[in-house]
Amino acid sequence: MIRRRTLFKVALTMVAVLATGSLLVVARASNGTSFAASTKSVELCHGYQLVGAVVRTGIWTGNLDTLVFITNASDSTCRLEGYPTLVGVRDNHRYPLQVTSHDVMATGLVPVTLKPRMSGAIIFGTGDACALLNQVDIGAIAAAHTYPSLVMTLPNNGGMITVLGVNLDTACYLSETQLGWSTPFPMILPS
Repeated sequence: MIRRRTLFKVALTMVAVLATGSLLVVARASNGTSFAASTKSVELCHGYQLVGAVVRTGIWTGNLDTLVFITNASDSTCRLEGYPTLVGVRDNHRYPLQVTSHDVMATGLVPVTLKPRMSGAIIFGTGDACALLNQVDIGAIAAAHTYPSLVMTLPNNGGMITVLGVNLDTACYLSETQLGWSTPFPMILPS
């Protein structure tokens, strides 16, 4: 009889948790051992569901970090993850950007499930201390490597997001975190 009650409680718990949209449910017997598991997958976010906006730019000892929030503007829950492909936009021309690192501020974001109106993020890092910028005509070099807008193509043919006002100067390098979130969120000082 105890086993039936335990299984009934587990079944009710699993139904209640699945109805709330949890990603992983592990049922436990009264003695604490795990005896059943169920998963519910959430579809990856697509570009048409998302809106990107620059939130803040900060300077860290020769590094410029830019925080972009990615907000789910749709009515569906979706999962935000992975590293997007980046294209810089300047004077109505598109330029493929080479990401040199996936390490920004030594803090990685982790995949996140976004309910409608929730935001995830991505952080871009660039620098202003490299041999290329120690040339005579630093203004022209910086201008040739600065992009006021960015197009991100999401992984797995996930569509595109355009971010206006990002102003990435990629003359020295360009690094990015994966799309996601971190708690506590990394602090970015204003410039």
